[in-house]
Amino acid sequence: MNDAGAAFSRASDSLSAQQRRQNPFVQPAQAPCCTIPRTSLAAFVDDADDWQHADVLRKMCTGGVELQELNPHMAKLRSLRGLVRGDALTVPYYWNSKLGEWVDSRLSDERVSRVVVFSSAMAQYAISHCRGSRRCIIDFVDVDSDKWRQYASSRRWPMSWLYAREGRCLLEYDRAVAAQTHASVFVSAAEAALFARCWHRNQPHGSVRSKMAWIQTFSTPLRTIQTRMHRVNRC
Repeated sequence: MNDAGAAFSRASDSLSAQQRRQNPFVQPAQAPCCTIPRTSLAAFVDDADDWQHADVLRKMCTGGVELQELNPHMAKLRSLRGLVRGDALTVPYYWNSKLGEWVDSRLSDERVSRVVVFSSAMAQYAISHCRGSRRCIIDFVDVDSDKWRQYASSRRWPMSWLYAREGRCLLEYDRAVAAQTHASVFVSAAEAALFARCWHRNQPHGSVRSKMAWIQTFSTPLRTIQTRMHRVNRC
């Protein structure tokens, strides 16, 4: 965590006053050891080494932290529910009833005004609470559904069928998530454009609606240098 803190500090130092005037969305990064007021965090832990950071997270997120272990073997079995229900396998893979109950209890508090979801699979915990004046942002990172489509083209049956199915189902799920949130975030403008193309794929013609999406361009290792806005058009 010390190395991460140093990296965030260097990121802040590298932002000149001129950069901030040119782009008002660029803000100095803050060290991860800082307390984030009134923030709650729900997440999976898929690496046993990550449990050592739990106490640091609890100090940062004063609204509460709920961490659940993600067992890959059990998650794969759980994902088979998607075949029965006609859903993307990714969604039940990341379902955890305890995590769901904890998120429900936190978001039942109307004073929670902002929700940020990292990866569309986690939207299932929060999407029903994105209503009224509460603002919800989804960070897709990249277009996973298109990855499954590409995997299908290089596999033999039955995996080609399974991967193609996952690509279709996950795209439909991602469309629904994007439609119910206020902003969609991608790792690059290229991924945002790809999602826009996927949005139009196999969609009936109709009136075109526009949605402003925040596109963060990350510069390694300083992941908070440049922020731009792009318009995602969809049918």
